[in-house]
Amino acid sequence: MKGRSRRAKGHGFERELAKLLRAVYPGAHRGLGQARIAALQNAPKVADVDGTPFFVEAKRGDSTSPRGAWKQATRQSDGRPPMVVFRDDQTKPGVPAPPAIVMMRLEDFLSEMLRERGSAPPPRAMAVNAFDEDADD
Repeated sequence: MKGRSRRAKGHGFERELAKLLRAVYPGAHRGLGQARIAALQNAPKVADVDGTPFFVEAKRGDSTSPRGAWKQATRQSDGRPPMVVFRDDQTKPGVPAPPAIVMMRLEDFLSEMLRERGSAPPPRAMAVNAFDEDADD
């Protein structure tokens, strides 16, 4: 796939993701500043989908590296917790598209879920220590 059609596919996924996220975050929209500020040196990075409490990095394609996308999102984040959403390409016409996968830190996920419920987020150490081998069940 050539560069232009790859970018169009990526932009389409960003628009689709923004539309889905609007169900929870009404201000969600594609981060249009990406191309406009990309040429500027030391310009702040823009999330692929903005208007959420997360720095959203969207990736679509069969050769997507989730770890690489995670590194990019954490490196470019403007201070918001990073969230990577990726999906493989549809393999055959008429076959449903593969599901999108979300990658984020567990403590960020828990904090957001508790915030949505109106509860105080857990201390960061609590979320991290939850996976200690000696932790009680």
